[in-house]
Amino acid sequence: MKPRRWLMPLLAPLAAAALLTTATAAEPTLTRRIAEILERQGLDEAQVGICAIELDSGRTLVERLADEPLTPASTMKLLVSSGALALLGPDHALHTRLSRRGHITAAGVLAGDLVITGGGDPNLSGRFYAGGQEAILATWAKVMADGLGVREIQGDVVADNRLFGRDGVDASWPRDQLHKWYCAEVSALSFNDNCVDVSVSPGAAPGQPARIQLQPGTGYLTVVNRCITTANKSDHVITLDRRPGSRELRVGGKVWTKASPFTGYVTVPDPALFFATLLREALVTAGIEVRGRARLINPQARPAPMIGVADWVSRLEPTVGICNRRSQNLYAECLLRLVGASSGKTGTAAQGGTVLRRFLQDQVGLPAKTFKIQDGSGLSRLNHVTPRAMTQLLRHAHGQPWGRALRASLARPGESGTLRKRLSSLPAGVMVSAKTGTLNGVSALAGYIDSPGRPAVAFAILTNQLPGGASPARRAQDEIVALLASRREP
Repeated sequence: MKPRRWLMPLLAPLAAAALLTTATAAEPTLTRRIAEILERQGLDEAQVGICAIELDSGRTLVERLADEPLTPASTMKLLVSSGALALLGPDHALHTRLSRRGHITAAGVLAGDLVITGGGDPNLSGRFYAGGQEAILATWAKVMADGLGVREIQGDVVADNRLFGRDGVDASWPRDQLHKWYCAEVSALSFNDNCVDVSVSPGAAPGQPARIQLQPGTGYLTVVNRCITTANKSDHVITLDRRPGSRELRVGGKVWTKASPFTGYVTVPDPALFFATLLREALVTAGIEVRGRARLINPQARPAPMIGVADWVSRLEPTVGICNRRSQNLYAECLLRLVGASSGKTGTAAQGGTVLRRFLQDQVGLPAKTFKIQDGSGLSRLNHVTPRAMTQLLRHAHGQPWGRALRASLARPGESGTLRKRLSSLPAGVMVSAKTGTLNGVSALAGYIDSPGRPAVAFAILTNQLPGGASPARRAQDEIVALLASRREP
């Protein structure tokens, strides 16, 4: 990939200055009513940062701790997805390529390796493609068996994951939660969100082991089943665990005899190797003998001549949609690394942060002190952003060609996504598109409000140091958004 030239347009400083100097005094009635909402919801002791501005004029409607660097949780994804859309473009193609080394003999023997080259696409799953996640692998196996007539592969199934670095797990992520789906290890080759779906059903009788089924079905993980069937409904508790770096999946607890199947999601180590293993298993299922093993490519291996076999392609825009609407952490982490790789260097999280910082400072006009990038998903508590910087980013995006794609990627009340059950009492005709964020002690909401007859608004509500759960903060956010949507113009 050619390195991008980071030339700042001559007008960029003027545009940045315009963003930073259009603020006017906040509207006092809104400020007072928001203070009442926070007190009513018991948030007067929490750290609540708020900024709301009109998109066209830049006029400030509300500011409360607007310049305080706060933990954004998953609203961090707005920074990352904006950078990806701006630097790569909504139509950017993500390729996952299947290639072969060596020739195919008349007897159908591939005298070499089969290589999967990852392009950083997190979409290879049952989310977009009919037939479930394994249909993709079955398609490739069919191409090999029926399209090319391969009956035997003498070499290995090799995973080339070198587009990204090996920093698949951030050091600041909670170590006791790395087996959870939202802590999935990041790789340039991803499959099924880098998780296995674990289905647990009761055994034949009390005292018998539970029935365990993995999807995709694979021998990549070893299942240790310590879950017992019980006749006592009150004993029904199922646990799933995998220690960091281990390929041992432990299922514990008790499953009630009349319980419906329970499905949980457990991350896998070395996702690229997981991908190669699944493809090898699919090839064997298709009747192809594979003499070699599934393995990772040698990072120092020199490029070797290869012949293309298949190319799976996804687009960036729907990828950003899953990232933001469903708040999928793996997608955000892949976007950060794709931003890093756009510079022509290896797409590590650190390189992604470097390129993203440059974009936010040079193109958006955000001062360096208003944000800190640790990861792409917002899972890390080391990320920080000010509410004012968040709204300035949203206003900048509104005026860009890629801004439509960003807004379309956000959740909306009553629809699929993280706002499906929220903001149900908005005034008629109001449309809210926003990104949620949640960590223990943190709740955030940022996005756009479009109200009939009123200027559109960008807003950010970042709440830190919550004394309890996130429910009071969410109720306050919903009330504040409804208040901004129904405000009276001065």
